[in-house]
This record gives sequence, C-alpha cells and structure tokens, in this order.
Amino acid sequence: MQRHQDLERHGIHHSHQEMEWFDVLPGEQVAYRVHGKDVNNEYSLFDLRMAAKQGNGPIAIHHKADEIFRIIEGEARFHIGGKKFNAGAGDVIVVPRGTPHAFAYVDNVYSSGR
Repeated sequence: MQRHQDLERHGIHHSHQEMEWFDVLPGEQVAYRVHGKDVNNEYSLFDLRMAAKQGNGPIAIHHKADEIFRIIEGEARFHIGGKKFNAGAGDVIVVPRGTPHAFAYVDNVYSSGR
C-alpha cells in the first residue's frame, strides 16, 4: 500500500479553451474537467450538457473515485443510491464511489412513464 507522503500532489489548471467534449449518448455530452488520475483517484469532475436524446443512461458504479457532475446545459433526472431528483443548469451533483447511479434527459424520463 502506498503511503500518503509517497503520493505526488500538484496544482491543476485546465483552461476552458482546452475542454474537449465527448458524445456519450445522442444529445448527451461530457467534458472532463479533472481526471481522477490527476488527484490520486480521489474524484473526477465532469461538465455535462443534456439535450433531447433517445433512451436512458445505464446504471453505473465506479469504485476508484467519487464523481462530481456540473450541469452546464439542459436538465436531467438523476438516480443516485436509490434517490431520484432533477438537476438543471448550474447544479452540481456528487456521486460517492461505489454508489449505483444513472441519469437521463428529463423529457425522455417523463415520456417513458418513470
């Protein structure tokens, strides 16, 4: 096991111009703001854009790091550890490592009867 003093810590700067958006599902884009590997797998920070899309996101569980989502555009219905709630532009969502979670575009969730 690696001791805390053996882990290299350093400042992180990611400019807005360096952001790279990835299409996860149709109408859903994610940009990594902080990768877990940069912070000893303590957390990952994502910006999220939600627009009309088909289907709901799959349930995921990440064991290495907490996840932090910042909603930039749109609105999503989150399912985190058995709780359900809507989140919109400007909201921040923290998902502790090991917690089942999923999210989907709000209009799609309501139209499917969930």
